[in-house]
Amino acid sequence: MLVTRMAAFALGCAAAAFGQDGKDPAFDAVSVKALGPNIIHGPGQGMTLGLRYTPTRVSGNSQIPDLIEEAYSLKAFQIVLPDIPNLGLNVYAIEAVMAAGSTEDGRKGMLRTMLAERFGLQFHRERREISVYLLTAGSGKPRLEAVDPEKAKDRLLQTPLGPRKAAFARGAGWCAATHTTMELFAANLGFMLDRPVLDQTGLTGSYAFDLQWDRTDALGLVAAIQSQLGLKLQKSKMPYEMFVVDHVSTTPTPN
Repeated sequence: MLVTRMAAFALGCAAAAFGQDGKDPAFDAVSVKALGPNIIHGPGQGMTLGLRYTPTRVSGNSQIPDLIEEAYSLKAFQIVLPDIPNLGLNVYAIEAVMAAGSTEDGRKGMLRTMLAERFGLQFHRERREISVYLLTAGSGKPRLEAVDPEKAKDRLLQTPLGPRKAAFARGAGWCAATHTTMELFAANLGFMLDRPVLDQTGLTGSYAFDLQWDRTDALGLVAAIQSQLGLKLQKSKMPYEMFVVDHVSTTPTPN
């Protein structure tokens, strides 16, 4: 059963400037149900994860790290979690109602409010030195097709899932672009690898490419970037802003 939100939840913490000041919107009604850890014992599949959005509802199963990523527009490597048993495994069924016409930013704000009210999320941000990849030009000429983004915007990507009209798309073992900058390409690589990727190619403009690799090989993407695109990923370290969770409860407040 959904529980209507009666009043704003006030968190008196020092991280007010980062969305914990009660200014975010809230769902009209929200239910959170703990389903337990997503652990597979023997044959079978785990729980289906992911939130589904309609104009007036949000529903699905999710985990606290994924909810934080969605609510604060973060990547997994940016989040520092406390050492709490099953924190990264526990699954929660989310059912929420919101006003028609809610924007994406509004939905993210509602998730932030839910995390604060139902899970007691408190956090701060700090810069830490972490491992990164630098995307650089190789020794030869990069094997990229320079394109005019206006002329390329109607081109179709030929993906393993069929033709798709998109500037950039990615999946297991492949990514392709009809027109994208190296800065955006590097940002997307950060979602596919275990660390941030920063563009240092010096290449400007828009480019098209089709990249494929063996998805069972942990370093397949790194090798493919060099062999197929003539670019390189070099390991380095640099300061990066991290989202440090100070407190979160794995037991949500009752509906």
